[in-house]
Amino acid sequence: MAGGDPMRTETSGGSPVGREPGNALERKRPLELLEDGDEWVLCVYGESEGETTLLSTHEARIGAMRTARATMDEDGHPCVLHWDSTDRLGNVYWNPLFERLEVRYDDLLAAWAVVPASGYVLFETAPEKQRACSLARSVQHDYHFKHLDVFAPNDERQQVVDHRFVEDPPTTPGRTVPSVDTETPAATDDAADDDAPVPDRQSTPAQVLDAAVSDLTAITEVETSGPVHRYRATGADDDPVEIATLSPAFTSDRSVMTAFMSVVTKWEEVADAAHVTTVHDVGIGPAPWVAYPIGDGPLAEHVDGLSVRERLRTVCDVASALDIATRYDVPRRGIRPETVRLETRGEATRATLSGWGLRRAVADALDERRVTPYTAPEQLDGETTPTTGTYQLGALTYRLLVDRDPFEDQVDLADAIRQGDLSRPSRVRDAPAAVDDVLLRAMDPEPRDRFTSATAFRDRLLDALQ
Repeated sequence: MAGGDPMRTETSGGSPVGREPGNALERKRPLELLEDGDEWVLCVYGESEGETTLLSTHEARIGAMRTARATMDEDGHPCVLHWDSTDRLGNVYWNPLFERLEVRYDDLLAAWAVVPASGYVLFETAPEKQRACSLARSVQHDYHFKHLDVFAPNDERQQVVDHRFVEDPPTTPGRTVPSVDTETPAATDDAADDDAPVPDRQSTPAQVLDAAVSDLTAITEVETSGPVHRYRATGADDDPVEIATLSPAFTSDRSVMTAFMSVVTKWEEVADAAHVTTVHDVGIGPAPWVAYPIGDGPLAEHVDGLSVRERLRTVCDVASALDIATRYDVPRRGIRPETVRLETRGEATRATLSGWGLRRAVADALDERRVTPYTAPEQLDGETTPTTGTYQLGALTYRLLVDRDPFEDQVDLADAIRQGDLSRPSRVRDAPAAVDDVLLRAMDPEPRDRFTSATAFRDRLLDALQ
């Protein structure tokens, strides 16, 4: 087909589009999430009165958001509108497949093509660029693409046209939104000019996250390298909060997204336990994130100032968190000084466990082998065992009692972990020989030769120190 004739197959209810059925996108309406009394309601967004379709109701916002994300991904909805109130749109979470639509010149077709950025699905072709832009604007409206990118023949982006939810967000759930003139798109004049400037619509990741996260202010970057980014924010009563979020570069990778959210889900299941860091909030846009209180900060920042008694108390607290994890079948794979949080209450300091292997799970999904002095041998191969947590608790205890990381004197860290080539604590610090036996057993390279539980390790350690 040529001359700009539509290549779409349009029928009521939404139908696959494009030449390759395996890559087809369906024409579906957005979802919307809003609070109705004591419940959160998930609906299919209606373009006019009476079109809204109820999908499910939920007692908690977190459960509603998780269902909305899963429905959006599995059923191919373009986005989720999250309402803060009946007249205020809080945010729009977009399906990665519907993030960007493109107008590009296709040398093979010798025509301008309208295609999504994710995967090859040919929506339209036209010999003239202006006609292709008009058709693209119609596709953007019908299929709800967040951005329409117009490119010059040399593949330079010339213009970005935003979806109406971005340009002019709706103000009432399920009500009529402004109509779009698909015959006279905003892209037409500039798109016809190959030298047209590109509007600067870039925001910093912190600004984007600030718009998505409710109840938190003053969001600043802490670490934005790697697949998991960290930010600091201020919560209610000026309490410091940390946010861990998946890098936007990986939001189109379903396995990575699943790995991140699976850890957060398990964390939420035990977040009310005494020595587990509570979860302040969870969200799915602009990328999956979890916010949690910082307390006094991570153990890594305070360990040198702790007394022996406080260090042992920390070991006992983390052991309690691991016992809770065992009870709820939560994977134990993220124990290190950076994931243990300290919180002072009166004269006492208690420890809580955060993270729960978030970085490790994402790294495994990316097939990256992340090695730290607290990595168990089986984790080098992307595996965990029932005693992985015991191993990591032993490694943490080594740091607390010996004042240095395990295997610090080894050149090849991974090989030393596999071989169990660990310096005995009594040779590094003034510690009883009985402590050597306890730590070496906890950190045995063979999982079945370790203590079977964190409680058993804790009790044997305290006996050895008497």
